[in-house]
Amino acid sequence: MASMQYNKEKLNTLLITAAAARNIENVKSLLKQGADVDARDEDGSTAMMFAALYGYLDIVNYLVDRGAKVDARDKYGSTAMMYAADGGHLDTVKYLVDRGSDPNSTNKSRWTAMMLAALRGHLDTVKYLVDHGAKVDARDIGGKTAMMLAAQGGHLDTVKYLAENGANLSLENNNGETAAMVAIKNNHKDIADYLNSVMQLMKNTEKMINSPSPGDSTPKLNHELLRILRTPKE
Repeated sequence: MASMQYNKEKLNTLLITAAAARNIENVKSLLKQGADVDARDEDGSTAMMFAALYGYLDIVNYLVDRGAKVDARDKYGSTAMMYAADGGHLDTVKYLVDRGSDPNSTNKSRWTAMMLAALRGHLDTVKYLVDHGAKVDARDIGGKTAMMLAAQGGHLDTVKYLAENGANLSLENNNGETAAMVAIKNNHKDIADYLNSVMQLMKNTEKMINSPSPGDSTPKLNHELLRILRTPKE
């Protein structure tokens, strides 16, 4: 019995290694020999999670077809979709969403897949997840939002996209820092300048809307800009 258990554990370890190395033939062979499709390493990571992290969609698909749990979690609470988003593998993210992964699922630190993508600057993945219901202003346990994480990572294009899709630029993390302050802290002056200019424009627009000059059409135009910048993504 002990020998059988040892062999099963060895098969499981080899399965995870094969998936991480994109050796699909070994993956197939090991499953036929009795490896557990949802076997975990010491961190609770499965073969599918490693395949998702590296964007090996063929292996992800094969494992799912053989019963791998799409929303299995590692010991930190992260799912395969979070691994895929962290790696910027949009095709894998799409596949997992199509099979029921929740874009707003969080790990133990309350990070979402979209937050991970924002931190890494994977704009296409951020866009896809927002289009599929990811909450733009979701916060982790430190009060950080995707906007703050994008600012931390120095990803101006992601910051602009989030600003244009309803992100609240005035939110503060648990240290009292806005996204602009996070950008400055991480030496991303271009992002801080952009965020401060947008916030100033919004303040000026609000002021003009509240006290328009007679016959002035500018408030109407600025009101439309304000609406675009503040309307959350449904």
